[in-house]
Amino acid sequence: MIKLSQLAYYESYGIKQILTKSDKPLIGSIILTDSCNLSCLHCAVSNKIKTMYTYDSIYRDMIKLFSIGVRILMLYGGEPFLWHESEKKLRDLVIEAKKIGFFIVNIVTNGTYPLNVPEADTILVSLDGGKEKHELIRGKCF
Repeated sequence: MIKLSQLAYYESYGIKQILTKSDKPLIGSIILTDSCNLSCLHCAVSNKIKTMYTYDSIYRDMIKLFSIGVRILMLYGGEPFLWHESEKKLRDLVIEAKKIGFFIVNIVTNGTYPLNVPEADTILVSLDGGKEKHELIRGKCF
């Protein structure tokens, strides 16, 4: 449920955007890794370098996004459920983002790992149509 303070932020944001034509962002995203367990035909980023960004660099990016006004955070990959550093996992990043103050934290995934991050507001699963078309593009993973 949306908090009154969040609603006030959204209203203020909208008014400022209209009156000042500000380009201050409301939604931001962070790519956690380009590692992925799939090899989708259309993907231009997965498994190119197999970068796993550090917790500290992701935290700094979250702080920067929050400081410029982002309140809705999207966490992407590759496959974000593959991200880890020592004992830290995707869930730890979501918890940290909530502590920073993001109103909404979303994850975008291919849905092939357990979606066990109850702290996330939304987990978006990418699908490319029905089973036949989806598996033509992504492999047997529907």
